[in-house]
Amino acid sequence: MSRIRTLKQEWLDDELSSEDSDTRVLSVALILFADDYGRGKASPEVLLSRAFPRKPMEFLARGMVGLARHRYLSLYESDGRPFFQIRGWTKHQRVDHPAAERMPRPEDEGSRPLTTLEEFARFSDEFAKALETVRGNPISRDPNPSGSESFSSPTKLPDQPVKPGSARAKRWRRVPTEWEPKDSHRLLASREGVDFERELDAFRDHEFTPPRQDADAAFRNWLRNAARFTRRGGGGNGRHENASESIVARAKRIADEERAAGGNP
Repeated sequence: MSRIRTLKQEWLDDELSSEDSDTRVLSVALILFADDYGRGKASPEVLLSRAFPRKPMEFLARGMVGLARHRYLSLYESDGRPFFQIRGWTKHQRVDHPAAERMPRPEDEGSRPLTTLEEFARFSDEFAKALETVRGNPISRDPNPSGSESFSSPTKLPDQPVKPGSARAKRWRRVPTEWEPKDSHRLLASREGVDFERELDAFRDHEFTPPRQDADAAFRNWLRNAARFTRRGGGGNGRHENASESIVARAKRIADEERAAGGNP
């Protein structure tokens, strides 16, 4: 049973945006062809018929050259047949209940990496001729030709950004140490009339229940709640009489309000 794959808008903003349409079409087609582990059969004739039906082999050759430039794939051979593995598959696709593995893995005994397009071209004379046409020069017979597009580098495309609230976003109870407030937070604190540094320290020390995903949104919410607390009488004339007691009381009030609202940041 085929799976529904996802393709995010950010796909058009990554490094492939500089490539020709054949490369970009092939990158999407391979996502659709891949199994639940990002692997698939890489016979040139099969790839051509599925990605570029009724088109000459040069379309596939151009696409493979472009994908090689970005280390988009790993190519490997098993039992005399070529296969592909999409790098960073789990970063781009989420499969909740993957099917049983049917494709050989690159690391399996008997699998051998195909590190250049020259090696891949051995599986199809038609692809080899198309590759020569696309490059404008004959294919080198050197197994490790200088300047050839290579699939051997561990470099991969940047991971697509993780959107707050997505299934892949990491949840936390205490603010991640790498998080830093934005200028917009300082402006909000100034506009709301709250002490930015005091609230930032309290925000970092607070343990959230339920856990959060988006620190920027959580801090905005924190600042707005702090302003409301002060206006309701947390400090009388706008100044906290006892900083530590006020922070504890405010944190409790914020937590109560968040639970009442369903825990949305």
